Amino acid sequence: MEVCIFFLYAIILLPGIAANV
Repeated sequence: MEVCIFFLYAIILLPGIAANV
């Protein structure tokens, strides 16, 4: 379950970080 939440977090945050950079 923790892995699933971590995966969702990464999928949501990665594009945001890429957009900021």
